Amino acid sequence: MRKLKAFSAKMSFDNTSTPSRTSFASQPRTAARVVPNGNLDVFMTPNLIKMEIREMKRPVAARFMTLVKSAKMFAKSNIKPEDIMYLKKFITLQLTQLLGSYVDMLGTNASLQLPQYLRINSVCPHASKSAKVLSRVMIIANRIRKSNGALPPKNQRDLNRAMDDFITDVIDSITNKSMVNVNDPLLNESLQD
Repeated sequence: MRKLKAFSAKMSFDNTSTPSRTSFASQPRTAARVVPNGNLDVFMTPNLIKMEIREMKRPVAARFMTLVKSAKMFAKSNIKPEDIMYLKKFITLQLTQLLGSYVDMLGTNASLQLPQYLRINSVCPHASKSAKVLSRVMIIANRIRKSNGALPPKNQRDLNRAMDDFITDVIDSITNKSMVNVNDPLLNESLQD
């Protein structure tokens, strides 16, 4: 059986020589290097992992507020449509994680309201209506899942629709420049909690 080698995405082709590729194994291990624009040129560094774990330990409402504020600042500073598309995907992933922690909390407090859990009104008042609807749908879905062991298709469709509406409202409030003021002292004060 042949051994397979992992190659980097960097391939250098020269008209005068044969194609060559460098493998990850041939390169020395180095710490994360910062390129001139201030970005790291590697993705998953130990410091990034440490920062992610520290963030996971923070209260969910504080994580939600930080997400909204930081995403809003990124959307204001970045004008590339491609980056805005990736920002929307990133926000969707983060909100899905936060909603997962809300579902976990419903196991201990079956009547916990999502708007209070995430402090929606102080960060995204535009999304408060859809947050109330999603909260009601998730509480009902949680009760049905506990009693039946599974969620019927109608309830699953309601849940998907409510989640889509909520995530869309949050994304709209972040990407629409008039929705959230990142310099709001009330918002900045609540992020320090």
